Amino acid sequence: MWPAQLPEGLGVLAVHRALDERFSVGHSPALADAMGVETEGDPLRRGGTPIGLVGRLRQPDVEARVAEVFGGVEATLGEPREGQTVALVGAMTPELIADAADRRVSHYVTGQIRGAAREAAEAAGLRVIAVGQARAETWGLRYLAGVLRDRWPSLAVVWRG
Repeated sequence: MWPAQLPEGLGVLAVHRALDERFSVGHSPALADAMGVETEGDPLRRGGTPIGLVGRLRQPDVEARVAEVFGGVEATLGEPREGQTVALVGAMTPELIADAADRRVSHYVTGQIRGAAREAAEAAGLRVIAVGQARAETWGLRYLAGVLRDRWPSLAVVWRG
């Protein structure tokens, strides 16, 4: 995208990492609210940085709620589980899986299933639900568009997704 080719008065916001960290699957209070997750305890961390939330889903069918909020699911790992304790996490590492298992999480929701953590999730008996990177980022962009519209009602937010 070249600035000289943009129409006069058009602004472009590009915040990929910040979007992933706050408005995607991960340490996102907005996503927890949208899903109906009551967060509990400290966030999951990677290298000291909050990267996930743990909480209890208010409805009984975790997988149906995830598919509803994100418009589908890309992949799952492990057997379907009873329980409504979820981890919404922006990464999948053996360490994050271990932390989630220590907190008695039943469902680990993330963008993509990562190879190194696959064995850890299977050993811990976690059900992993991967919504897919595109779905995770699309949810975040739509949420951000709503925030911008609410804050600046005269701002035209154009969505091409």
